[in-house]
Amino acid sequence: MVWAQWDAKFWKGFTAYIEFATQDDATRFQLDPQDSRLRDRPTRRGDGRSFIGASRIVFHDEKRTPQETIVPVLALLDDGAGGPAPSSREALAALIGRRAGEAVAAWRDDRLTEQQAVFLDELVRADLLPRSLEELVELRAPVAEYRLLEQDVPVARRVPGVIDEAAPDQPLLVRGSHRNLGEVVPLGFLTALDNRPYSEPGLVRLRLVEAITAPDNPLTARVAVNRVWRHLFGYGIVRTVDNFGRLGDPPSHPELLDYLAAGFVDDGYSIKRLVRRLVLSRAYRMSSQASARAAEIDPSNRLLQHANLRRLDAEAIRDAMLSISGRLDPTLYGPSVPVHYAERRGLTEGDPDNGPVDGAGRRSNYQEIRRNAHNPFLEVFDLPKPATTRGQRDTTNVPAQSLALLNSPFVIGQAAEWGRRLAEGEAASVDGRIGHMFVKTRARPPPDAERARVADYLNAVAAERGVDRSLLLYDPAIWQDVAHSLFNLKEFIFVP
Repeated sequence: MVWAQWDAKFWKGFTAYIEFATQDDATRFQLDPQDSRLRDRPTRRGDGRSFIGASRIVFHDEKRTPQETIVPVLALLDDGAGGPAPSSREALAALIGRRAGEAVAAWRDDRLTEQQAVFLDELVRADLLPRSLEELVELRAPVAEYRLLEQDVPVARRVPGVIDEAAPDQPLLVRGSHRNLGEVVPLGFLTALDNRPYSEPGLVRLRLVEAITAPDNPLTARVAVNRVWRHLFGYGIVRTVDNFGRLGDPPSHPELLDYLAAGFVDDGYSIKRLVRRLVLSRAYRMSSQASARAAEIDPSNRLLQHANLRRLDAEAIRDAMLSISGRLDPTLYGPSVPVHYAERRGLTEGDPDNGPVDGAGRRSNYQEIRRNAHNPFLEVFDLPKPATTRGQRDTTNVPAQSLALLNSPFVIGQAAEWGRRLAEGEAASVDGRIGHMFVKTRARPPPDAERARVADYLNAVAAERGVDRSLLLYDPAIWQDVAHSLFNLKEFIFVP
């Protein structure tokens, strides 16, 4: 046992708690000071079997840790019978042996004192007691049997949970500063909706959840419906999806929002039913082509006279390229995939030392998110910073996006992968392959004018590279260029 000290002066005036966690539960695991100095440091176990203990907790105003009152040598000085102190090396060795035997016997009989435990621990650390099976031959069989029995004991599955306990009312942090404390605020719901304090301090979380999910709560259902609407239509009925307060935008169709919120509650907060109701509506199925009159009187399309032109989210753009190239792995669930350094540069070729570098083709929502290791391809298409939540993503149209589609090694690599697959047999004729590529990238066949332009481009590239017309179908580099050009069309990343 060693003292661990926390300086809490920064949080002076606040309530706090101490949390104990085993290795598998600790999000930031650190070795204790003694183990961290060892050459052969113990490794963090991953089998779910670990433990932690604390003998004392002391609160004080001193910078130093409390004086240690349980030290190994005290086991030798306190014999309980007042016997004479050892007068020679031999007598001291005999005393150490006798005390060690007494401690082991007490451990066996489940009456080990803390002083004896510290004494035994010191003997083990100083290598005065054997601790390896090479030395303890007679213990090999019992230890092997113990390990087998240990393996049969199942590791309990742990899940996060909340134990609600009474907590004191907290002061208002004026302008969010913990150093500027205002009046004490009683525990309760949002005062704008219900200014009555909760009467049962031990059930605060339960009462809060009940208030949030109450059918007559005017906010919860409307906020949820508005966010689903924003995902499907490009903009929310309330465009400030994160702000329904006084500084937010008013709803464009307040009656519609009320109607959808009421139906959402009646359906048991079913998002699937809500989505089905919205995508089957006439408003969702309208064309994005605006009439001249609509563009004149409602240029921002707040009245939903036509569909909004929407750009795909960053993850959808990446996943679409992986799907078209044949690299997408549609497997559901599983652990997150670390973003390889090479994928952060956009490469798709395999690395013999590090394996595939495009996340093994996993969908973008399985990528591991780290604050200091972003995927620049997703970031240039407005992937939000992971430090905060965003109900409404930015949708920019900047030169960096066009440059990424032109020059990103990831885009070029996916075009190369698709070109290779095309050359190996996707569609059996030039005309059929052009139509096949348009259907995959634009979900429609090409009109005659576009088909003719692509055919002329193919002939020009083949002539420039000296590829015979009869071998045009089998040259992956030429089809890579066509695939790359289709990835760069605006219609590829926009939903009309």
